[in-house]
Amino acid sequence: MLHRPVETTPSLGQGGGLDGCAEGLASTYAADERSEVQKQEFIRFLSLQVERGATPLILVGQVNPILEARLDSAMRSDFRAYVDELAELHPAGLVRNEELPRHTPGDYVPDDLMHINHETRLKFTERLAELLEERVGWVRRRH
Repeated sequence: MLHRPVETTPSLGQGGGLDGCAEGLASTYAADERSEVQKQEFIRFLSLQVERGATPLILVGQVNPILEARLDSAMRSDFRAYVDELAELHPAGLVRNEELPRHTPGDYVPDDLMHINHETRLKFTERLAELLEERVGWVRRRH
């Protein structure tokens, strides 16, 4: 899935509120030749890192469900298939969305389609730390 840069990012000031912004932003995502190149180059990059002795850790990100609902279903299916391919190649290093707390529209900074609020970020980070501790033995710093 490729997020294409646009000359102007849809903003709330263009009318339609957050829904209108999500509609405009969703149109900047695509599954096409360019995204295919990006996906294959990422796989190549991971393979090089593994050859060098690194263990990849791949976190599949989230966007505000308001935006997610407007993303093209074919593109979303293409991305899910890509995540499945990554999981086959690096099963221990992939953290799927289903393993982490799903965000609701209320978890996001008001009028923002990409950034979760501070409280949600802390809870999400705590769960991610627990998951990494379980999966790869990383020890969390405790305050």
